Amino acid sequence: MARPDHHRPLGQRRAFTLVELLVVIAIIGTLVGMLLPAVQAAREAARRSQCGNNLKQLALGALNHESAQRSLPSGWVYTDTRTNAESWAWGALLLPTIEQAPLHAQLGISRGNLAANLLSAQWQPVTTGVQTVIGTFLCPSDVGSGAGLVHNDRRFNGGIGFAARPYTPGASNYVGVAGHYVVTDADRANSGLLYGNSRVRLAQISDGTSKTLLFGERDTRNCRSGAWAGIRNPQGTGSRGIWTAVGHARAKLNESVLPWDNDPLGCGQGFSSLHPGGALFASAAGSVHFITDDIEHRHVAGITAQNHTDPRNGVYQRLLSRDDGLSVDIP
Repeated sequence: MARPDHHRPLGQRRAFTLVELLVVIAIIGTLVGMLLPAVQAAREAARRSQCGNNLKQLALGALNHESAQRSLPSGWVYTDTRTNAESWAWGALLLPTIEQAPLHAQLGISRGNLAANLLSAQWQPVTTGVQTVIGTFLCPSDVGSGAGLVHNDRRFNGGIGFAARPYTPGASNYVGVAGHYVVTDADRANSGLLYGNSRVRLAQISDGTSKTLLFGERDTRNCRSGAWAGIRNPQGTGSRGIWTAVGHARAKLNESVLPWDNDPLGCGQGFSSLHPGGALFASAAGSVHFITDDIEHRHVAGITAQNHTDPRNGVYQRLLSRDDGLSVDIP
């Protein structure tokens, strides 16, 4: 009679059978399959938190700018009317308030506009400076934002300064809120907080700073993001123009229609992110909010910056306007 296993001599212990081994492997695979989404969700939560912290820092920088300069920074500085002239945008103007004062001095922002500085005798530090990748302007959830060069180079090649000194501007996943869609080049004043030569004061935000959005996200993978230093063409309305720095309310949040240069309904002129289900925005009060894709969006045909108070406009449109008299709480 065979002896039971517990009387089996040392060195003759029973091994796993093939079936038992396969069962163990299946159990491990199931556990990994169950844990992987949780791990990915935790990582995205951490990235989204950092993205929100970046927006918070930019919003506080804008508020400090308003305190020191008596206005929020301009969306972009429109002083050079030459076609395809590069111009500084709000990101460059905020550098001293986000612990980037040496870079601000290196770029010579107080001396002249971007195109002029690129063509000046001191061009080399300017060319080097505008290519700087600044972590505060990059959302960790954005695929490719660490490089962010290919997409943004497509916006700046052909610029006056680029023709003389080729460069690839540092990317920004955050763009300013211009407000309603600007229909013509001459129609520069807008209903938001950041537009050409804007100098909006907090006191002018009659809808309330906590109910008006200041900055929002735009992703690199689908929508070309932006560039923190400036814009390529202050007279242009396509994505090679002013929309490098700001976004408008006509395009839906995370619009499925991909950008493109002159498509006002594409996300290249609006706001988007790679966070599931929505995008982060900062308000003029400095708070950060996650706006979901299903927010009410009704852009009334014919509504422009000068005629933006139509009550038919959706919640999204109202949040992107500072003085439409249709203030709503940020959901």
